[in-house]
Amino acid sequence: YTALRGCRRRCRPGVVRASVSEYAASRTVPGTTEHALEWKGFQLRYVHKPAEPQSGNNGKPAVLMLHGFGGNADHFKNNFESLTSEGCDVYALDVLGYGYSDKPEPLGDHVEHALAPTAYGDVVKGPSTTEDGRKLYCFENWADQALTLIDEVIGRDVVLVCNSVGGITGMQAAIAEKSKQQRRIRGVMLVDLSLRMLHITKTSAVARPFVAALQSALYGSSLGDSFFANVATPDTVTTVLKQAYGGPSGPVEQAVALLSGDEDDLRVDEDLVSRILTPGLRPNAARVFLDFISYSAGPTPEDLLASIDVPVGFIWGSRDPWEKVDWGRDLALRFDAAAGSGTVTCFHEVPNGGHCVMDQRPEAVNPLLVRFVDDVVSTTQ
Repeated sequence: YTALRGCRRRCRPGVVRASVSEYAASRTVPGTTEHALEWKGFQLRYVHKPAEPQSGNNGKPAVLMLHGFGGNADHFKNNFESLTSEGCDVYALDVLGYGYSDKPEPLGDHVEHALAPTAYGDVVKGPSTTEDGRKLYCFENWADQALTLIDEVIGRDVVLVCNSVGGITGMQAAIAEKSKQQRRIRGVMLVDLSLRMLHITKTSAVARPFVAALQSALYGSSLGDSFFANVATPDTVTTVLKQAYGGPSGPVEQAVALLSGDEDDLRVDEDLVSRILTPGLRPNAARVFLDFISYSAGPTPEDLLASIDVPVGFIWGSRDPWEKVDWGRDLALRFDAAAGSGTVTCFHEVPNGGHCVMDQRPEAVNPLLVRFVDDVVSTTQ
């Protein structure tokens, strides 16, 4: 891992850097390379797999993949090859605080230069939000990190493929890019988009103080550390992933699924658990985890879909337990391009898929990703 070997920059206080061996150990896709990107003095890890030489590029854009909460670039390992074989350079980014990227403490002098105003931040004073509504771990900053990678590394047109809250990051990036002289983002594919149901604008006035009290308690006391310690175990991560992937929730349903073999269809194995859990055990990961679950500000999907001006596609697992497929379909119809009410060009429901359907059902999702890239090329030429 030459990029990190060549780095001589002293770490900022409160920042834990990944070692060369940690990056190398995370490599799960043959033919990929891993690199460090500097953003405001912090190091971000990204993965790159070039287009296969025999595929011929034919003017296709690159693809940049943005993960969801608790995820990282390796969550897209099952999607790289289908895109590179069709002529796309593929990148995946670990945003600040996740995967093998730096995980600085959310507040302090060492991050003051990197704090960004976040939507509704002046209304929602979360435990890691400054009095003037600025925050380190926020969609505005994660979007800027994606744009930095596009500008400094990719340097060409790109289609974003985003899972869960990564979709908020991706759309925020496309909107932020409007002010730039040269725009690179040509389309955004949203895979089981997070609808942010705990956002300040989506919780009742009665519930808000209770939600805020719970968030503050988890973030500012030993209760939060205990909560994270109970979550960050192989058994718990396995259970959460099985739920996320649309598995049975009750003990009777679980027993039936195990006996029938349906549980194997979830594709939750030791490799997946390791890809999610290993970087989540690095120092400061707990602080980032607790920071995000106390984040009720920032943009909503509705805010962003009302402002974005590039083609948007949706892919949704039919068994997503957290973001119901009907909710996603209703949102897509609300901003349907054909009806002139937005830029959503397609909605694909994937049978028997959960919240991370791109990893669980790549045989169904990958052709949809390739088609979306082709459609973007044909409509922007």
